[in-house]
Amino acid sequence: MLAALLIYRKQYSDEYKTLDMICKKAPVELMHLFSPLNPIPSQLRYLQYVSRRNMVSEWPPQERALTLDCVILRCVPDVELVNIDDINCDMQGDIVIECLSLNDDMEREVMMFRAVFNTTFIRSNMLMLNRYEVDTLWDIKTIPRGVQS
Repeated sequence: MLAALLIYRKQYSDEYKTLDMICKKAPVELMHLFSPLNPIPSQLRYLQYVSRRNMVSEWPPQERALTLDCVILRCVPDVELVNIDDINCDMQGDIVIECLSLNDDMEREVMMFRAVFNTTFIRSNMLMLNRYEVDTLWDIKTIPRGVQS
């Protein structure tokens, strides 16, 4: 929230550098306690929403609803292609999409990644995220090339 305030008040303009500066003030262990996933990619997306406020005449922009028709995951490790069609889920506001994997025992879930976004800022009714724009586990250094959701 502090990074968003600094961007909003135009004290800083670079979203990544602002968020990095704020995150360096907190112990790394503290951030790991809040979530098994690194939230930086989604937080950057929201900082970009705030920094784009000068591009629209109305702030905050009027909320808009979307219908989620399908989710396509390409090149996810250990998965050929996941294509979920005909979801027809109406949504509005802040949305969290999580990808979980079941262990071999089919009882324990393991978080793979998460994407957080707001429907107000989706252009052309489509959101494409690359491997650097999804929240992943802290101990994953890199997601294989070509991962896109």
